[in-house]
Amino acid sequence: MISKIETGTTTKADFTLCTPHRVRYQRKITSMNKPIVLNVSRFAAAKFKHKKSYPMNNGVRHIFEMTHEQVGKIGIIVHPNSIEYYQKYRHHIIAPDIDTATQQLSMALEEATARFQQEQGWCGVDIEYGTPKLTTSPDYAFPSKYARALTDAGQSKLQFSNGMEVDKSLEAKLGKKTIAEIEGRDEEVADIVDRGLRNAANLHTLIPDLVRATVQSEMKSAFDPLRADIHAMSAHIEAGSTSQFKINEQNQMILALLKITNDLRDEIKSMKGEKGLKRDKEGGKTSEEKGLPGEIGAETEPEPVIKTEKVKKEWQSLILTDFSAL
Repeated sequence: MISKIETGTTTKADFTLCTPHRVRYQRKITSMNKPIVLNVSRFAAAKFKHKKSYPMNNGVRHIFEMTHEQVGKIGIIVHPNSIEYYQKYRHHIIAPDIDTATQQLSMALEEATARFQQEQGWCGVDIEYGTPKLTTSPDYAFPSKYARALTDAGQSKLQFSNGMEVDKSLEAKLGKKTIAEIEGRDEEVADIVDRGLRNAANLHTLIPDLVRATVQSEMKSAFDPLRADIHAMSAHIEAGSTSQFKINEQNQMILALLKITNDLRDEIKSMKGEKGLKRDKEGGKTSEEKGLPGEIGAETEPEPVIKTEKVKKEWQSLILTDFSAL
């Protein structure tokens, strides 16, 4: 059951348009110390009034009535061995939904039996009841002038929607000639009719809300896959950028190594050229004239030592370079 139309906005139809009625209960009288007192209305606080009594084959019946603030007239029939209580006239109950309205009607009827028991106690009559038993199936009715227009068009009863029907019962029972009822006994079907009528009264706000919610939902469904593709593409681009950065770093290391190697080769060539032209200070001979290394009488020359500061620094920077990415 719904308590209000869920559109995200305040609605005017916050209460059910349905009038549950034809609710009747019965309780057995388990004990009673003396006959029912009819003149309870002599007490100022009494709510019940004796309406009439009539004899039956197995005893006299007494009818009492009271007015309840929420559900209207409530009647009680006292049988020889039981009491029967019911809503005498259908009365629209202010409730958020059909189920709540039916429950409020049942609670009001139970309150009435407790009140009748109390007022009889003022007269010295002690009554004890058994458990309540529902003796009828509730009807769910929607009073409507438009429904009356349908019946006036030519049919006394117009059936539709799984057991719901339009009739003029209000005219016969209450003398109302301008209103008919959409009525049925299936609570679920009645709830559907109730929601339909309440929504019809709020179409001017309901339709824009529904359109807005539908558009937002469809846009989300359409853009979610695209958003996922964009994220995936961004991830690939970022991964590609990182790989390219590593490749560029490796190329720079290789170029630096090649440059240092070339500088070292040029330095060695330059040192060898200077040595070949250098004269021996003692004999005036060149190093080649002194004999080849390893020959008898030849002078042993030390290995050339790189002393150029430029090459030395480049080697040190290359040694400190992080080659882990290679």
